[in-house]
Amino acid sequence: MDVQTLLPLAVQASLVLVVVVVGLQARFEDLFYVLKRPTLLVRGLLSVNVIFPIVAILVLLMLPIHPIVKLGLALMSISPMAPFLPGKLLKAGVDHAYVVGLYAALMLFAVFVVPLTASILSALFPGDISLPVMPIATLVFQSVLLPLVAGLAIASLWPAFAARAAPIVNGIAYAILGVV
Repeated sequence: MDVQTLLPLAVQASLVLVVVVVGLQARFEDLFYVLKRPTLLVRGLLSVNVIFPIVAILVLLMLPIHPIVKLGLALMSISPMAPFLPGKLLKAGVDHAYVVGLYAALMLFAVFVVPLTASILSALFPGDISLPVMPIATLVFQSVLLPLVAGLAIASLWPAFAARAAPIVNGIAYAILGVV
C-alpha cells in the first residue's frame, strides 16, 4: 500500500477513534440530553447551522479571495462539528451529556442541513455544488454514529474497561494523527 492510499486511511482511523472515545466516556442517556431540553438544542443548531455560516460568508464576501477558495471555505463553515471539538469542550468543562447529545443531534441534522445550505451557497458563490443526502447520511453513519454507538455500547457493558481504555484510545488517535 502506498503513502497516498495510507494517509487518508490513517486520518480516517484517527477521527473514528476520537469519536469512539467520546462514546467510551458517555452513557446512552446522553444522546437524548438536548432532546429533553429543546431550548439548548435550538440554540446549538442555530449557532452551528445558521449564525456561524452567516458570519463566515459575510467575512468571505468582503475578502479578496479567489471565488473557488471562497466556496471551499464557505463549505467548511457548514460542516456541523469537527470530531475533535467534543473532546475540547469536555476538557473546557462543558457538561458531558450536553456535548454528546448536541454532537449526535448536529450529526443527524447535518444529513439534511448541509445539502440545503450547500444549495444556498451555490447561489451565492460561483461553482455548481450538489451534496446529495444519501452520501452525507452514509458518511455520518459510518464515521460518526457507528463509532459513537460502539463506544457507548462498550461503556454500558464494561464501564470500568471503558474508563481505562478511553485515554489510551485517545492517545492512539492523536499519535496516528501526529504521525500523519
